[in-house]
Amino acid sequence: MLVSRDSRLPAMGSSDAHREGQDVGLPQTVVYADGLARRPLLEGLRAGRSYLAESSKLSVELKATTAGGAYATLGGTLRADDDTEVTVTLSVRGAPKGATLHLVTDEGTLCTGPGPALSWRTTPSLATYVRAEVRHPARQGSGLPGAMAALTNPVWLGGVRP
Repeated sequence: MLVSRDSRLPAMGSSDAHREGQDVGLPQTVVYADGLARRPLLEGLRAGRSYLAESSKLSVELKATTAGGAYATLGGTLRADDDTEVTVTLSVRGAPKGATLHLVTDEGTLCTGPGPALSWRTTPSLATYVRAEVRHPARQGSGLPGAMAALTNPVWLGGVRP
C-alpha cells in the first residue's frame, strides 16, 4: 500500500482463471478517470484514484472535507494546516450483509462500524492519510477480521508547510 506521498504505489487487483468455475473479474480495480482511453485510465491509476472491489456490485466513495469547503477524494491531498479539523466520510453501496467498514491511517485502524456509511473526524497532525476497507463479517471465534470485500487507496491530509 502507499507509504509516502512521494513514492505512491497504488493498490490494484486483478484475476485470472485456470479451470472451470473460476470467475474472471473478481477482484477488480475501479478507476476514477477522465475517460476510458488508455491515457486517462493510466493517469487515474498513477494518481491513486482507484479502489479494489470483490465485484462490480460493490462501490465505495471516500472523501475528506474541512468546514471551509476544501475536500479531496481517493489519491488526492486535502491541503490543510496540521490542526484543521477534517471530516472523513465513507459511503458504500452493495456491501456484503453484515460487513464492517474500517478507516485506516498511518496510525492503524482508528474507526470501525457497520455500513453503509461511516464518518470520522481527525486532523492532519493525527493522520497523514486515511484509506478505507470493507470487510465481510468475521468468522465467529476466530479473533481475526473478516475477508476483504473492498480496499481503497488513501486520501492524503495536510501538505501545508509554513
